[in-house]
Amino acid sequence: MKSKNKLYASTLDYHRETPHVSLEEHVRNKIISLGSKVAKIERIYLDKRYWIILRDAEIGYSKSSHGKELLLKLRERIHSGSSICPISESIFIELLKQEDPVTRKATAKLIDELSTGVTLIQHPDRVSQELANYLYLTAGYSDLYPIEELVWTKLSNVLGDSRPANTLFSAKDELAIQKAFFDHLWEYPLSEMIEILGRTKPPADNFEQLATQINLENRKHSTDVSSFKQVYLSEFKGALSVAMPAARQIIEVIISKASGQTFEHPPAVKAAYENQLLEYFAQAFKKKEVAMALPTLHIGALCHAAVRWDKKRNLSANDFYDFHHAEAAISYCHVFMTENPLKVMLEQRHLNINNDFNCKIISSVEEALDWVSNSADSGEVAF
Repeated sequence: MKSKNKLYASTLDYHRETPHVSLEEHVRNKIISLGSKVAKIERIYLDKRYWIILRDAEIGYSKSSHGKELLLKLRERIHSGSSICPISESIFIELLKQEDPVTRKATAKLIDELSTGVTLIQHPDRVSQELANYLYLTAGYSDLYPIEELVWTKLSNVLGDSRPANTLFSAKDELAIQKAFFDHLWEYPLSEMIEILGRTKPPADNFEQLATQINLENRKHSTDVSSFKQVYLSEFKGALSVAMPAARQIIEVIISKASGQTFEHPPAVKAAYENQLLEYFAQAFKKKEVAMALPTLHIGALCHAAVRWDKKRNLSANDFYDFHHAEAAISYCHVFMTENPLKVMLEQRHLNINNDFNCKIISSVEEALDWVSNSADSGEVAF
């Protein structure tokens, strides 16, 4: 702890000497630096099932030779610097649901090691960043960082970054404290976060209730469905509607940069503008190449549309986590290790995921072991 305190103090001194660097600029510089490194590395996304398999192999809870061999092979790739196994906030939330403190801590330690401390930014921020890149490109900006470099952060920020605010210090000292605090958390291991959280459980979700409600609506409107594309566009528009406040704010920033104009609208005007934007985007994103600019929403809409299109299937609470894993993995990783039912759904021809994304989907430990062994032997990196 003393060494961490010394590091924090030295970082604080450095930030006191650089008050011209805002907190936002400092955070963005860290994310860009991390993203440029992550973009060069093969990314293997493991869903909850695979983290549990690897954890049980690590702590001796499983006698499966395949699980132990898979962990060994993955470690070789991670320690060589050729691959990482990043997580998303969905994995973190599922980790918090583990009630046994021993297995919870063991899982967190394994995530620290195999992810090398890297996670995707949380879902709403990812959608906003994808929207921002699309809108800036549309506005004619060409010197943008690729979206693949802007969606990564460290495990301590998996649910968003936090910072001290409204302290009793001067504005200059508070800024230095905020930047030093961010740096301190940037390197903080997930296993130590879990230790601090103790038996803390994640906030209760309403996925069970939401799934029931959606299933009722799907059955009520099942005769209205005439094509998979119609269902997909409906799902995409619904998901997009939640992102319209962010889209409006991004557009206002773009206009402000070009004209110096500032915006102060009452809530009713903002809502009307966002409704207009939704109709515009709903038309624009009918083109697949445009929808691909928002891969998180695109994959999510495909998943929900696939369930609606299959009249015999009901949505379950666990599907929401599975779909979030799919959004993260397929959009930004090269390999997705998951369960067979999800793989079968994602590889349906009318979803076209296999052609549109460079992400290999694996659904068994044996298949995962075969892939990790053969691709490592051949020196193949799946970019």
